[in-house]
Amino acid sequence: MLKVTITLDNDDAELLQKAADNMTAWAASQGRNSVWTIEDYLRIGALQQAREDLSEKRAAE
Repeated sequence: MLKVTITLDNDDAELLQKAADNMTAWAASQGRNSVWTIEDYLRIGALQQAREDLSEKRAAE
């Protein structure tokens, strides 16, 4: 597994933490016992961006 370190400014970190807290609350309301973290959002966002980039590259070829 690759480990990556990033630096976020306070506003970005707060936004991501609020989103993670909201998803954790939503999951609980659905009877799920999952806790979302900032890392979850960063991982999902990075994977989505990579897929989009690869898709655009293939379309251009």
